[in-house]
Amino acid sequence: MKILEGNAGELTNFEVLDFLRAKGASKDPTRVIAKVAQSEYKVYDYLVDTAASVQTRESINEFLTSVK
Repeated sequence: MKILEGNAGELTNFEVLDFLRAKGASKDPTRVIAKVAQSEYKVYDYLVDTAASVQTRESINEFLTSVK
C-alpha cells in the first residue's frame, strides 16, 4: 500500500463507519466473506452502537457549516 497523503485531516466516526461498510463490514455472524481485519471489526462493532450509525452525510455537513 502506498501513502498518497500523509495527513488529509481528521475523520468523523461516521466517515470511519462508512469506510468500513464500503470494505464489506457488517453484522454478518460468519464474517468470512468480507476483506476486513479482525481489528477493523472491533472498531465496526463499537461504532454501530454509537450515534454514528444513524447519522447521514447531510447531517454532518449541516453541523460543520453551523459551527463555522
